[in-house]
Amino acid sequence: MIMLNIDDTSSSASSCATPTRTSSSTTSTYSTSSIRQALIEDNVNFKVICNKRKRATASCWNTFGFPAKVKDGKVKTYEVVPGFVSCKTCFDTYKYIDSSTANLYGHRCHRNESSEQTSITSFIHSPRSANNLSKSQTKKKDDIKKLCTRWIAGSMRSFRIVDDPGFKHIIQACLDIGRECRGELNLAAEDLLPNDCAVKNELRKLACDVKNKLKCVLLEATANKALTISPDHWIDKYRGINYMGATVHFVDENSNYFSIDLFCVEIMDVKKTGENIYRLMESQLAQFGLDQYMDSITFVTDRGSNFIKAFRSNKVLFCVAHRLNNILKRCFYQYPAKTNTIKSLNTSVKSNTTITGIQETPKKKKSKSTISLEPSPEIEDFTKVIREDESDDQDEDDDGDSYGFDDNGDFGDNHDYKDLAINQLPNNVREILTTIKNCKSLVKYIKKSDLNRQLQLLQNKSNNEGSDGDTNTKASEKKTLHQSSIVRWLSLCDLLESIKNAYPSLVILLNNNKQNYRIQTINMNIVEKLIDFFHPWKVVLTELQKTNTPSLFLVLPCITYLRNELSNGDLKERSGMKFFYKRALQLLCSMFNMDEDYIIGAFLHPNYKQLRGASSTQIADCYTTCRLFIGPCSSSTETNETIYEP
Repeated sequence: MIMLNIDDTSSSASSCATPTRTSSSTTSTYSTSSIRQALIEDNVNFKVICNKRKRATASCWNTFGFPAKVKDGKVKTYEVVPGFVSCKTCFDTYKYIDSSTANLYGHRCHRNESSEQTSITSFIHSPRSANNLSKSQTKKKDDIKKLCTRWIAGSMRSFRIVDDPGFKHIIQACLDIGRECRGELNLAAEDLLPNDCAVKNELRKLACDVKNKLKCVLLEATANKALTISPDHWIDKYRGINYMGATVHFVDENSNYFSIDLFCVEIMDVKKTGENIYRLMESQLAQFGLDQYMDSITFVTDRGSNFIKAFRSNKVLFCVAHRLNNILKRCFYQYPAKTNTIKSLNTSVKSNTTITGIQETPKKKKSKSTISLEPSPEIEDFTKVIREDESDDQDEDDDGDSYGFDDNGDFGDNHDYKDLAINQLPNNVREILTTIKNCKSLVKYIKKSDLNRQLQLLQNKSNNEGSDGDTNTKASEKKTLHQSSIVRWLSLCDLLESIKNAYPSLVILLNNNKQNYRIQTINMNIVEKLIDFFHPWKVVLTELQKTNTPSLFLVLPCITYLRNELSNGDLKERSGMKFFYKRALQLLCSMFNMDEDYIIGAFLHPNYKQLRGASSTQIADCYTTCRLFIGPCSSSTETNETIYEP
């Protein structure tokens, strides 16, 4: 054995430099468990000695040392037990072979120490990195990689499942079990993994426990009037089932914001009336003890008549994003025409038609009407309400004076744009609507013809030719055409941007399929101007539709920003786009109501407390309401100091 004097630094360094060069007979005398037991029970004769070697710069040596036994108690001379290292805190002992410290970094005491703040020097000099792994550990990592690859391919799992936090926790728990039971147990995967019934029962138990904890948190938030519920319902068209779900948003006592999906249940009632919706909501909230406190809860809904009727006795805030979506749909004439009843002499006939005008001739009166089609998510025909027999000659002779626009197709600044019918629009405005229709028609054709993949390959080929053989050039993203939805109407911006980005390849693809007329009917200048028009709307909706952060205080600054952008666009644009800037601004002012809660939320935020964009009346009402929430002054001293507005 090697003699080591604890008081001799040089001797300690030389001894720790080669602790494994000993006879095998001595090593076989001890084991990891016997050394750990000796360190715990006989701390007089056994001790963990620090590694004093200058080259021992690994961070694990802050936690580990060499176990040593007293050789001579009088002069405190120790002899190192070769082939082992022990933790200074818990005395867990590991085998130390070939000076490898790779297996020491997974120890729990070292992980706890590493989680604390470390110096930059120890971080730089630490050999723990991906490039310094031992050969055995690298081989094991490759084996795990192959197993994961086969599992993902064989079970059709997502590639990102290996990044899932839960999967990593399971692997780490298995490693900890293996480390604690090293050399003692021979475990198999079936010994640790539960079956499906056990997981099912544990899930029910866990759901019950979490539900009870959540109940207390929600009741506390309700008592502080800090709870908001967002209900919604939808239909599974394939199965014909109606569902209603609700998401709760609340702030705890530490001002932490939470958003939780509370429930999702089937609507058993045939009619989704306001009474039935309220009854269903009340029964679901009763499971959390909230049915008695619905007066203290704020409900955020769309403007559906059944939701308005259901929560007419409660505090309701209407969804801002839903309202902006409706403004855009109305701005571009996306609402379907309603069914009118045409009465003729002694008969009354119901027809799904829209009356667009009566044209008088010397011989008879002729009613001009067309069938109203419900708008499709892919394409809406903007010309469906234009006269069927309207000729080009009539368009040239009509100077538009009857509708109030000048020779250039521009309206005056004081004109009302909100209530204009589509047949009252000048030709330059109709051209924009026709461009949107043609863009949707093009995207629908590409999808129905399965040409999106060919478009990707064509763009990839163009990118390779443009790289000039540079293998280091990063391949650009393969772009496809995106469809728009009438429910999420701002998706039209994505549709237009996809056409703009893929325009060169689209021309080649359509020419090869003898469909080049589809791209020739699209005015790309109008497409770019429409993208510029939708940009501020996209910015606003992105800011407001956040799930994990509050956005109530952003309503006032976002609406103010949107108004300013529309006003600037009105001054900058000419002709057709000018009309839509004016119409959108008027619709925004008339259809959106700035609720007092939006102004108070902005006032309580330090970045928006100036309340830019709010009227003087709204600011005064905000100050008055905020003062009501402030308790009376506790000071008994009366002062005559003047109180100034913030």
